[in-house]
Amino acid sequence: MSLSQIAQLPPVGVSNRYSVSRKEQVPTRELTLTIDSETGLLSLGNNFTATELRHAHKWLKYQEPEEHCLALGEDVLNLTGIAEGSPVAGLSWKDEGLIESLARFDLETTILYPRERDKGKSLESGMWVRDSIDVQESISDGKHFTSGIKFSFLSARHLLEHALSIENFLLGLATKVRRDGYILLEVPDCEEAIKQCDYSMIWEEHTHYFTADSLERTLQRLGWHIVELRRETVEGEAVLIAIVQPPLVSPRDIALERSQDPYVESHRFGRNFSESSSRVLAFLRAAHQDGNMLYLLGANHTASNFIDLFGGEGLFEGCLDDNPDKQGKYISRLNVPIVALDSLQVDGNAVFVSAIHPGRAEVVERKLVDRIGPHVNIHRVGDLVRLSKSRSDFCQKK
Repeated sequence: MSLSQIAQLPPVGVSNRYSVSRKEQVPTRELTLTIDSETGLLSLGNNFTATELRHAHKWLKYQEPEEHCLALGEDVLNLTGIAEGSPVAGLSWKDEGLIESLARFDLETTILYPRERDKGKSLESGMWVRDSIDVQESISDGKHFTSGIKFSFLSARHLLEHALSIENFLLGLATKVRRDGYILLEVPDCEEAIKQCDYSMIWEEHTHYFTADSLERTLQRLGWHIVELRRETVEGEAVLIAIVQPPLVSPRDIALERSQDPYVESHRFGRNFSESSSRVLAFLRAAHQDGNMLYLLGANHTASNFIDLFGGEGLFEGCLDDNPDKQGKYISRLNVPIVALDSLQVDGNAVFVSAIHPGRAEVVERKLVDRIGPHVNIHRVGDLVRLSKSRSDFCQKK
């Protein structure tokens, strides 16, 4: 592995803390963007520890796209060696949809790390398991694997991107499948975001930002056999799905042929962050100086990281969110207050920056239009941070 730093990011706070007062300080780090020159994999450096990332909010939920799980189940049934009675497992609650689809076909199914609300403790470690941090930490530390069960198929959806060590995480997974068994990996496909310099994809809980090429090369370097690797768009999200088999011999770094891709787009992603940050901050300051009240829509990690990465100290009046568990708390290291949309009182002009997932944004934005009027000025985070947008684009009203 040969890592080089391509960008130094501003201080970022842990986005899932939701402070209860303005005085509360969340863990903060100056993350870096790095690239692996052999695989092209873009990753975060100077990462938060698992302890820093772990939250205490039982109401906080993680959601992954699942519309394709039924079709994925059919793919699994077509794998050589998968037959009636084969033991198959999902690593965490993120695999529940897929495992439920397989349970209909007389396969022995289980979830190794179920939701805390379901059973509280994992089948493997006896640990309390709440989120992706707990799962990936447990898997990477092989001593937590105590049972002798080995599965014909193991699903590990949306966890590899969280792993601090890809190699250790995959080694942990390999201990749970038979020699001829399969592992399904699913991760966000970041190729378009990297090409468009969409910095809203950065999240401190995601260590790695895969493209099809960097995922393939990473697996090849570690000696894994790739049965299938494909792209899909599910519920508006681009994902990569890989079905792989562990190395038959002890894993080792394998020398790769030089890539035909010089990773120009990834280097550009790092190089142009400063320009994008300056441009976005200039827009926010100009809007504020023009007498606009500034609000965020959606109290989530996208909103938190937008404030932290692109500035905005003292500019935002609040962050609007209809989740009562979040209301009355504060978001980002700058402690922006979270308020209900229904309580919004706007005297004069206002600019709204939407951090809501594109698949759900239109509903919330329509609610805002109904409340304030047709000339409401809304800008989505992804549109603001992309370099393809000019300042004149920002100033147009929806």
